[in-house]
Amino acid sequence: MSSVQTRPRPRPPKSEGSWSLVALAITSAAVVAIVAFLLPASRTPSYVDEVTVANPHQWDVGVEVAGAERDGWLGMGTVDRTASHGFQQVIDQGQQWVFRFTYAGVDGGELVVPRSELEASGWKVTVPEQFAERMRAAGVDPSE
Repeated sequence: MSSVQTRPRPRPPKSEGSWSLVALAITSAAVVAIVAFLLPASRTPSYVDEVTVANPHQWDVGVEVAGAERDGWLGMGTVDRTASHGFQQVIDQGQQWVFRFTYAGVDGGELVVPRSELEASGWKVTVPEQFAERMRAAGVDPSE
């Protein structure tokens, strides 16, 4: 008959449990930091129901808008010559709105309008005379 020798099972060091707690704490802190960082980016922007752009000039005009920082231009669309157009659900640009105008690849200038002025006008803006001056200076024929 052969003898079988058994050895006791090795036990983990007592400090291993504390390392698990440290790893859990670090993981939890990382998750909280990621959520805190991403939460502001996940907010839905606010909108203005309608912004009307009046174009009294002989050229169609492309309209873009941005906030005071001019770091994210939003293409609103085109307003036909001598017409007005109401753009729906425009992202709120904050306390200062900057409108940029173009036609046929020509820079038609910018118009800076404080929010308070837009609200007072019923969210209506008129393409300034500067736009027509720039189109004439560039030799751009009026829209048909």
